[in-house]
Amino acid sequence: MLDRDALVAGLRELGGLLRAREVPATIRIVGGAALGLEYFDRGSTIDVDAAFRPSSEVEHAASIIAERRSWPVDWLNARVVAFLPVARDEWRELHRDGDVLIEIAGPSMLLAMKLHAGRRGRDDQDIAALMSILGISNLAEAEQLYESFYPGEALRDRSIRIVEAIDAAGLPEPPAPLPPITW
Repeated sequence: MLDRDALVAGLRELGGLLRAREVPATIRIVGGAALGLEYFDRGSTIDVDAAFRPSSEVEHAASIIAERRSWPVDWLNARVVAFLPVARDEWRELHRDGDVLIEIAGPSMLLAMKLHAGRRGRDDQDIAALMSILGISNLAEAEQLYESFYPGEALRDRSIRIVEAIDAAGLPEPPAPLPPITW
């Protein structure tokens, strides 16, 4: 499991390795890693879901880090790419070191992606926290945001049930902000 400190250390090392090899790269992080790096303390995550380029060079550098740190070889992976929104995106610069750029998805995009996945028991708390951060307090607002990222796709029943349960319980207080990352 990777906590915030481990994620930062791994990403710092990844950026340094790419920079040392003179490989310009962009790494765009989504999912639990993005949430835990920037938005709220969610403990740990098993991996970093990301889109990155150049893919072969970033994957190679990530595999070196995995070996050095005894992490799973897929600690940084691009399995999420098929689920990225097509209509719009929202990226925020997390860190830039020369030609290596690390970005994270903004909270609206993360909420849309969490609603797209709608995994009961896995996404409920993240959805509630993101709704609170964004001030989205009901199903209609959640659907409107979702459709702005995934036009023509209806919100799945399981995601509707999650949002309705959050609405019924009352929106939680926004999570405490995280301290800035020291790179």
